[in-house]
Amino acid sequence: MSSESPSTTSEPPPASSWATPPEFYLDENSVSRSVRKLLAGLGYPVHTPAELFGSRDEALGAADERWLPLVGQRGWLVIACDIRIFERPHEYEAYLKAKVAVFLLPGESKIEERKRLMPAISRRCAARPASFDQVCGD
Repeated sequence: MSSESPSTTSEPPPASSWATPPEFYLDENSVSRSVRKLLAGLGYPVHTPAELFGSRDEALGAADERWLPLVGQRGWLVIACDIRIFERPHEYEAYLKAKVAVFLLPGESKIEERKRLMPAISRRCAARPASFDQVCGD
C-alpha cells in the first residue's frame, strides 16, 4: 500500500469518466480537424455544422439564428470564436433562446493555441457539470 497521494495532472479527463459525457458542437469558425480529433480522441462526442445540416454546402454560412436552436435542442456545448454573437441583438437573442453554454476561443488564435485550450475546457466540464444547467437554464 502506497502512502503517496494520487497525482494530479493537467491532462483532460476522458469522456469515460462521465455517466453521459457532454457533447460538443464546433461552430464553423472554430472547426478544425485537429481540435475535433483531440476531443474525439478523448471519447467526447463532437458535432460539426456539416453533420448538423447534412452537408458542408448546406451548413456553409448558416446564420446563428438557424443553428443555435438546433444545438440547444440537443443540449450540446458550443465551442466558437465569434464574439460578435453577443454584440448583434438578433444573434444574442437567438443565443438566449437556445439556452446553450458557449466556450469562446480567442478569435485570432491559431490551431495550436486552440488545441491547448481543449484540456481546460474538458476539465471545466468535469469539475462542475451542474454549472451548465445553471448557465443554460432548466
